[in-house]
Amino acid sequence: MFRLSTRRVARITVFLALSVAGSFIPLGPTVALDSLAGYFVAAYYGLPEGAIVLALGCMLSHFTKGLIALIPIIWTSYPAMALAGSLYAYCYRRFRKPLNIVFAIALAVFVNTFGVLIPLCFVWGLAMMLPYFPILAYASFINAFIAALLADAVKRYR
Repeated sequence: MFRLSTRRVARITVFLALSVAGSFIPLGPTVALDSLAGYFVAAYYGLPEGAIVLALGCMLSHFTKGLIALIPIIWTSYPAMALAGSLYAYCYRRFRKPLNIVFAIALAVFVNTFGVLIPLCFVWGLAMMLPYFPILAYASFINAFIAALLADAVKRYR
C-alpha cells in the first residue's frame, strides 16, 4: 500500500522541481530533459514515486512551455508518462544487469513515444504527428539512458 509520508512528499517535490528545471534544457524543438528526474526516481526509489514524478512533471512542463491550453487534447500524455515510469521501475528492479537497463529503456521509450503520440494522431492526424515520432523517441531515450546511468552511479557509490 502506498502511504504518503513526509519524506516521500518532500522527495516527490524536490524531483518535481528538478523536472521543471530540466524542461528548460532543450533536446530539440519541442522536447527537453523534463522526464530525466522522473526516470531517475523510478529507477532509484521505485514505482509510485517514479510514476507520480513523471506524470506531474509532464504536466508542469506543459505549464512552463505554455501548452496547458491544449489540456483537452494532450490529457492522454499524463497517464502514458505514468505508465512509462511504472514499466521503467518494474523492469529496472525485476531483471538483472544489463538486461534491466535495456528492457527498462526500451519499454519506456516505446510507451513514451507511442502512448503520447498515437492518441494525438486521432486529433491532428498521422501526417501532422509523424515528424514528432523520431524526435520524441530520441528525447525519451536520452532521458531514460541518463537516468539509468545516474541511478547506477548513485547506487554504486552510496
